[in-house]
Amino acid sequence: MAAENSTTSPSAGGLAETTGRIVCNVSGGEGPLDIRLAFLSTEPIASYHWSVSGAEDFFSSSEKNPVFHLENAGLYDVEFVTDDKSEPVKALIVVSDDGQPPIKVPVKSDFLVEMSGLQVKLTEFSEGASSWNWDFGDGCTCSSSKPERDPAHVYEKPGTYLVSLEAIGPDGDRDVRIEKIVVTDNKKVTTDFTSKTLSKKAPFKVAFTGKSDAKDLRWNFGDGGTSSAKDPVHVYKKAGNYRVSLTASNQAVKAISLKQK
Repeated sequence: MAAENSTTSPSAGGLAETTGRIVCNVSGGEGPLDIRLAFLSTEPIASYHWSVSGAEDFFSSSEKNPVFHLENAGLYDVEFVTDDKSEPVKALIVVSDDGQPPIKVPVKSDFLVEMSGLQVKLTEFSEGASSWNWDFGDGCTCSSSKPERDPAHVYEKPGTYLVSLEAIGPDGDRDVRIEKIVVTDNKKVTTDFTSKTLSKKAPFKVAFTGKSDAKDLRWNFGDGGTSSAKDPVHVYKKAGNYRVSLTASNQAVKAISLKQK
């Protein structure tokens, strides 16, 4: 990352320590300069409060990943705080003026990953790049010719994938970062069923109705018989007690009793 700041210490005023660091896509450069900010923390962040001040400018934002346009040359102080009871975290950005030699920032690919079930949100934080090529590791790609500089991608199934970002600078310099991610499907699958006996004496015909969001179902009727149908009808040769199960991502088990009438 270009600009980072380590965890701060509690202040004398009794403010709580803020665990994390500021991340910026650049640490400096020739103005005007666009900066993109993020705060990385292992703890939940309830709210975001950013301020950037310097060179007679002041900016603020409550967005999670704000972008600021720094027009004037000078030193800019970046400050992040999550609430008024927490110690702020600070970083510094340097913007040069047109009269100085331009600062060539080496191209460095970097990105953040946020996962929610099968969906992955990717946020680009590369240095010195003007275009970007993504590879999601499942055969799908996207480039900066599309509007997904910070793409969201949905995987078809859980698994381990290698996500890569190729950052390309104005002069054609390139850098690639690859990160392994583990995608899981956290969707809760409801599994249940009902049964209805259709005959009063052996052989007993029983109709089952499955209640599940899953596509792949496996029935076990407790007498050696099985089925993959959603609403199967099963014939029991004799009376008795049977342990019937329906298995999807989770399992429902019920006992049924069949008696001669």
